[in-house]
Amino acid sequence: MYLCTQEKKEGTNVPSFYYLYIQMKIVTDRIVKLLEEEFENTSEFIVQVKMGQDGSISVTVDCDNSITIERCVKLSRMLMRQLEAENLYEDHFTLEVSSPGFTNPFLVPRQYQKNIGKEVEVLLLDGRKIEGLLKEYTSEHIKVDEYLIELDKRNKKNIKKKIVGTREQFFLLKEVKHTKERCLF
Repeated sequence: MYLCTQEKKEGTNVPSFYYLYIQMKIVTDRIVKLLEEEFENTSEFIVQVKMGQDGSISVTVDCDNSITIERCVKLSRMLMRQLEAENLYEDHFTLEVSSPGFTNPFLVPRQYQKNIGKEVEVLLLDGRKIEGLLKEYTSEHIKVDEYLIELDKRNKKNIKKKIVGTREQFFLLKEVKHTKERCLF
């Protein structure tokens, strides 16, 4: 079920969901501008600023090294203070600032660049999953030293993977569904 109410603005009836969308768009654009200013001449960068249908604004930031929870908290507080000072903060939205995390795919070129030399998992559009070291990134392709895996099936309850070599692979970005950092524990 969809609920649509009207708000009167300067003599015109405006659907409230549209009015809320415009307000949220103004806020998200301002957040991007504030973060760009904050990140100028630093190793930090914006990954994504996304509006949710529930009135939430999700901001994902990263750093060439690694971004800390403490830094995300500071950024969140700075954004809220600035939005309140500019009368852009309203009770009908929430703001969340976080890092991309290991499980999320790379969304911007800088994430590929910061992960050169690290282990990645690449899911291709044809369904193949490649694991290996990210060796190169360009705006058109990635190069991965794919791990050649051998399964040790001697213990049927605990089958282990063993890397027996690598093979250099090139993939056009248009062939890649997503790439993410490979998490090893």
